[in-house]
Amino acid sequence: MQTTSDTPVTPRQSASVLLLRDSSSSGLEIFMIKRGASMSFSPGFWVFPGGIVEAEDYQTNNDIAAYKRAAVRECFEESSILLAQGKIEQEPLEHYWKNPEMPFFDWLENQNLQADTEGLHYHSCWTTPEGLAKRFTTHFFIAQAPAGQTGDCDGVEAVNAAWCKLSEIVEQVLSKKLQLMFPTDMNCRWLNRFTNTKEVLQAMRNHQVPNVTPVMEKRADGIWGIIPADAGYEIHEKLVRPLPEPK
Repeated sequence: MQTTSDTPVTPRQSASVLLLRDSSSSGLEIFMIKRGASMSFSPGFWVFPGGIVEAEDYQTNNDIAAYKRAAVRECFEESSILLAQGKIEQEPLEHYWKNPEMPFFDWLENQNLQADTEGLHYHSCWTTPEGLAKRFTTHFFIAQAPAGQTGDCDGVEAVNAAWCKLSEIVEQVLSKKLQLMFPTDMNCRWLNRFTNTKEVLQAMRNHQVPNVTPVMEKRADGIWGIIPADAGYEIHEKLVRPLPEPK
């Protein structure tokens, strides 16, 4: 659980990827990783692969391009799934993922590959509520998973990885069998309206990217997160921190 801060905290820029694939038996699936219990932010939660935008991600002064490069890099670092253009050799990919002996974009160039930023579709931008000691502005991108890449986790930052049926994720959240962070939950619900990746990508052609900063409101049953009603989600408020059960 995050601590609060009395002084203004500037959010750090981060990027995350909603990796999708079609399954003949499960319908639309999304790749998720479970963060390790020792992580300082969102320990134990199931999340999308992603992380902080670093200096190496800025090739030009174009911020969106930097966020996309960060999304590709972080996706690979956290899942071993490489979003790249060019012929991907599996053995060098696996070796570099386990032993990154050079900067990511240098390695791509060495392999005659380019980050597939065109395959990333900007879906939403969420900023951590004000008043918290750790704040992030996370840029969420949708991408179709490359054929033949199933994903993995490093066993440290992420202790599990899985392709999850979207409808089952939403069902488990609604039945309170699974707890997700507010943005993760809302983005899964948004995707659950579609039956396959083709429908999702078609919807992204005219998609308006919402810029969301939830407001936290204390009510009788706990802390509620509230977002603008016109943000494009089916609901605009959620109980994010229930009151503890009486002992």
